[in-house]
Amino acid sequence: MPHCHLGGILGKLGRHEEAASYLRRAIDLDPTQAYAYTLLEHSLAALGKHEEALEVLRKGVRSATNPAPVYVALGRALTNLGRSAEAVEPFRKAVELEPNSPMSHTLLGHALNATGKTDGAIAHYRQAIRLDPNMPEPYNNLAQVLSLQGHGEEAILYLQQAIRLNPSFAVAHSNLCSILHNAGWLREAIAHGRQAVRLNPRLAATHHNLGIALASAGHLDEAIQHLREAVNLQPSSAEAHSSLSLALYESGRWAETRDTAGRGLALLPRSSAYGEGMTRRKAKSENFLRLEGRLPAMLRGEETPKNAAEALDFAHICHATGQYAAAATLYASAFSADPGLLERVAEGQRFRAACSAVLAANDPGEPGKSPTDAERAKLRAQALAWLQVDRNAWRAGLEDRDPSTRAGAVAGLRRWRGNDRLASVRDESALARLPEGERQSWRSFWASVGELSAGDLAAPLDRARAFASRSDWTRAASQYARHFELFPADDGELWFEYAAVQWLSGDAPGYRKACAHMLDRCQKGSPSIRPYHAARACTLAPGLAGEVARANEYASRELLAFASDFWSLTEQGALAQRAGHPSEAIPLLEKSLRANDRPGAAILDWLWLALAHRSRHAEDQARPWITRAEEWLKLQGEAMPANAGDMDLHFHNWLEAQVLSRELAGPSK
Repeated sequence: MPHCHLGGILGKLGRHEEAASYLRRAIDLDPTQAYAYTLLEHSLAALGKHEEALEVLRKGVRSATNPAPVYVALGRALTNLGRSAEAVEPFRKAVELEPNSPMSHTLLGHALNATGKTDGAIAHYRQAIRLDPNMPEPYNNLAQVLSLQGHGEEAILYLQQAIRLNPSFAVAHSNLCSILHNAGWLREAIAHGRQAVRLNPRLAATHHNLGIALASAGHLDEAIQHLREAVNLQPSSAEAHSSLSLALYESGRWAETRDTAGRGLALLPRSSAYGEGMTRRKAKSENFLRLEGRLPAMLRGEETPKNAAEALDFAHICHATGQYAAAATLYASAFSADPGLLERVAEGQRFRAACSAVLAANDPGEPGKSPTDAERAKLRAQALAWLQVDRNAWRAGLEDRDPSTRAGAVAGLRRWRGNDRLASVRDESALARLPEGERQSWRSFWASVGELSAGDLAAPLDRARAFASRSDWTRAASQYARHFELFPADDGELWFEYAAVQWLSGDAPGYRKACAHMLDRCQKGSPSIRPYHAARACTLAPGLAGEVARANEYASRELLAFASDFWSLTEQGALAQRAGHPSEAIPLLEKSLRANDRPGAAILDWLWLALAHRSRHAEDQARPWITRAEEWLKLQGEAMPANAGDMDLHFHNWLEAQVLSRELAGPSK
């Protein structure tokens, strides 16, 4: 057995000393084989001999016939040792030697990003996507860089595409959770965070990002559970300690907050951003522990706060420990004593006050001491007034010239719509139980919040399909084009849809270009574009004889394999009709009708039969099919019907029906 092969097997078995011996011998015998160097580096690194491993790779890039994989291994080894700046050059060499390698571009992007050269990183991630649009990693990596640059909405789209390509990509789900949270989309963030944890519960980041989103939505106990797990999995993370200390602080666990913040501070210099927050929370928690002894007397009215700041501290203690009515009263007292406190929206005190008032209004109270309906209404009115002040402050932020300030204001408003502490005055089922006057006030408030925080999470593809389903062809074509610009991955279904809306929007050159692209990809054996979809696209419009012939050639195997299925029979008939053989098309279409006569499928057979009879100058035989199709389409309206599934009406059938009905509405031949 050759030394290199045996060394590789021993390395996989974990017998790295033996593997290294055989691999050194392999290199001595033939120093030109790149594979031996990469295997030897792996075994040496596993033995902790990192510098020796690096020297082996440096020798390999000088001696190997094709040193590209050795440069990649050298870059990876340096990256794993935390030497990303040194890794840039080997990855750059790998890209120069293999410019069409998406992985090399991705790795170079990593190294550039780690050294702060984000523009270069973005360029290489985009090139990796162009080279292999079906590889999810570059989409994920590009999204992270774009998010840090403040392009959160675009980052969301790239992460959605990464997940489309690999639904089990835990890191992408986790990153999407984080970015959605930062943008204020709490429900969506939590959904992706939960999926990330299910897919990889041993990754600290999945628990960390989910924990932060849960805390923002008011689910503090569950948030603390996940943030503790993040700390357990990565005890050296100051960020995880900071997030955990914040969740503990908001839940009134002062001693735990103090201790967690203290451990976090020991992990990093106090000058860092995390250090500032943890220092403040540690000091506040120590103060709250002292104040808690005075709280019972305060609640009995035997003692009053010394000043507005102390009233605010007592209010926070009550809010965090679930004494919401007392918190609302103390917040009102603090704001009255120092109106300037109402101006500091970023600190969140007014929002906490509003939540306390809402939750107090929901409190059933002690037996015999339940709040009256009037008292509950007063608490809700106070909450609304505080939220309106906050909303106006966020509105001012929306008018700021600084994009980050505007984004922060939008995110802040969006989080209200996902915070479950406000559910009783926000969700329609809860509002229906309020008196009419209150209900209208809250609805008006939430409508204004919705307008101010307007944003569209839908990817261009979702918007394209929405426009197409409403027959808004021009905007649909524009959004499909945007989708392919962002995500150039081949997908036969999407290219068929794009071809259809291009034709319907009047873009005949664009339609022909889409057909040509699909045929070229079929010729090259692309697994992402079914020849069937290419054939359907090419038969949408008349006058493409050459394209139809090619499509028939590529699709024939698939169509014959399912020769008796209705969809195959319909397309066989369509190909025959476009090839100028209507007499062959008609029996195929009639057979398709017998196989499936539900209107959502049959509509295409009706239309193709009409075209086939008309091309034979048999207008009397075409007319019944035209009438049947026209009446059914008129009944459905201009938009794809909501009950399309009940009629077996696929989106593609609906698009094709729009194309063919327009052709039939033209002059008869």
